[in-house]
Amino acid sequence: ILDVIHEVETQVRKLAPRVLVVDDDPTILSALEVLLTAQKLRVYTLMDPIQFWDSLETIAPDLLILDIELPFLNGIELCRAVRTDPNWGHVPILFLSSHTEPEEINRVYRAGADDYVAKPILGPELVTRVQNRLQRAQAFRRLSEVDPLTGVSSRRRCLEALKQQLRMASRRSEPLSVAVVDIDHFKAINDTHGHATGDEV
Repeated sequence: ILDVIHEVETQVRKLAPRVLVVDDDPTILSALEVLLTAQKLRVYTLMDPIQFWDSLETIAPDLLILDIELPFLNGIELCRAVRTDPNWGHVPILFLSSHTEPEEINRVYRAGADDYVAKPILGPELVTRVQNRLQRAQAFRRLSEVDPLTGVSSRRRCLEALKQQLRMASRRSEPLSVAVVDIDHFKAINDTHGHATGDEV
């Protein structure tokens, strides 16, 4: 029984949405980690934006939280770069910043941000905004990336995932294995019993 419980908990953790937070303030990172982990989210923090692309590939976040002021690259530049990347352009981006000037907030939205929350952090407001963005992104993903008949990833999404795995394997100089499963004589099932039965199979 304990083994089954452990397996279920592991699966739940794997399914929990991933949030990548990029901020150069360790206090903010710690506060967000505590706040969002309590909401059953997997939170990854990053202080150095130079490591951003590696982290993006490795973590494959469901949501990004960026600060505007960062060393080397600012959050607006990162946001623009993410929005132009076909692999990551769909990921919701929320900005968390102490800038409250209308022009600065407009720059954030023009760069492609989905939402903006001013510092200091108001926990309930941030949690609500994060959850809203994640729910909308999940609903969109279900429509565009999941085959409604089988419930598995669409061909396009599978190819994207395979390309991502190939890039990571290449970068790390690690092998990658792929298994292809095919059902023998599947056409005969459709021909003999009809497409409705073929869909069931």
